[in-house]
Amino acid sequence: MAVLVPIFPAPNPPNIKSLRFYQTGVATANFTDNKWAFVRIDPVDVGVPEQAWSYSIQVRAVTANVEISFDGTNVHGLILAGTQSTYEKRHEGGISVRGVGATFYVEAW
Repeated sequence: MAVLVPIFPAPNPPNIKSLRFYQTGVATANFTDNKWAFVRIDPVDVGVPEQAWSYSIQVRAVTANVEISFDGTNVHGLILAGTQSTYEKRHEGGISVRGVGATFYVEAW
């Protein structure tokens, strides 16, 4: 009997743009220093990055408050120092963070 050995990382299913985003750093006073578009690159068929949208986003503020923006201009959320927020079913194409001296973690999937 043949043993199935799955490919890792697994290829994405057709028509699904899987997102695996993680970023950490120290924020500044403006959104432009820490902004990212969510992109997808197929791990098996590497090519041109494609726009991807989140399903959920989690932001953690470690040392100071962090503001988030989904358009790079307007504030769409505030995460207080020492807390985290999870945005479920939030389909966004990218994120920006700001907060002077704030250590942050951003994950999106």
